[in-house]
Amino acid sequence: MIRLLVSQSDEFPMLHDLVMANCLPHGTLNADVWRYLVLWTYGGVYADIDTQPTKVFISSNNNDNKGTAIQDSDDGWFVVEQFHILSQYVMAVSPRHPLVYYAIQHATNKIMVQEDTKQINAALVTGPHALHRAFQDFCKDAGIRMDPQGVGFKPVKAGIWQGTNGRSITVVGRGELEGEYITREMMSLHLKKKQYAKMGMSSFREDKMQSSGQSCMAALFQYHHHHHHHNHNLLDQNGMSGDSNRGG
Repeated sequence: MIRLLVSQSDEFPMLHDLVMANCLPHGTLNADVWRYLVLWTYGGVYADIDTQPTKVFISSNNNDNKGTAIQDSDDGWFVVEQFHILSQYVMAVSPRHPLVYYAIQHATNKIMVQEDTKQINAALVTGPHALHRAFQDFCKDAGIRMDPQGVGFKPVKAGIWQGTNGRSITVVGRGELEGEYITREMMSLHLKKKQYAKMGMSSFREDKMQSSGQSCMAALFQYHHHHHHHNHNLLDQNGMSGDSNRGG
């Protein structure tokens, strides 16, 4: 996970430094951004470890139960989840999908302006809200206004949504029937925690929200200051920087 997060990328140049400066201290933040990165880089299907396809999902294409709700022609595929937003627990996209690009950019931009590196609300910063803002941008590029959510409601509906550069995503289901295609949280929390413990993992609910007393901007500054202190004598003897004459 960390190897992919810190791989220098032209598309997301700040991500490496944000991770190295410890602006993503919680596993949940890393997991949110990492799943977007995997889908951006490789494409494919992401599903939470405790999800399971239903009979509706499996038999969506044909009658012999060998089809699935995700078709080869789909550029992206999501379920409408309970708050009427795109599902994060199951996502399928082609590589380099603009929706995912927007989600990563929203997440990194939001992380950068956090006031305390250890008190970051993953849902608002990297999770469902980042994905919904990405969906708004994706639709806006095609002239479709996806209104911001009201209290407890976001207006995502089933259908094929055309967006940036003619790309699309297929959205299925209804928020009121969230489990129609995919069953979430197959395990009880107690059983899940036992499985997590075997793998040396913890639940996102156990991400401890302490205070670092340091903003992400300050953490970035300290990271760069520490790694570039040998360049502190940037000014030459004349008090001018080396490239000061490039203008004019």
